[in-house]
Amino acid sequence: MRNPLSVRPWQHVLEPIGGYLKLCRKIIFWVDGFDEAWNFGPNDTDCKSVEWITNTLLELNDCKNSWEQDLNYNPHEAQLLKLDISKAKNRLRWMPKWDLDYSLKKIVQWHKTYLSK
Repeated sequence: MRNPLSVRPWQHVLEPIGGYLKLCRKIIFWVDGFDEAWNFGPNDTDCKSVEWITNTLLELNDCKNSWEQDLNYNPHEAQLLKLDISKAKNRLRWMPKWDLDYSLKKIVQWHKTYLSK
């Protein structure tokens, strides 16, 4: 792992899709002022470190494996990435429905189901 302490705006893929669908409805019905840039992301409380995500997924999978940090030279990456979703919250009345813990559980559940065919 390159940067275990880097914080990222994690979310389930269905979350931004829901936001984009809500936005599309506005644009399709010719509501003025919605054909612009939008951010659909998690709440700030769901911005977690790469290490936290990795450890949580290992735990949810009952996995005994571990990870190690890549100490080789790597290109610079921002330590903190977040999205300002206040515009989507205020103007579209859109909010993430699943918190990060629930999202990770659903991801693990889907993956286990997929692997079991």
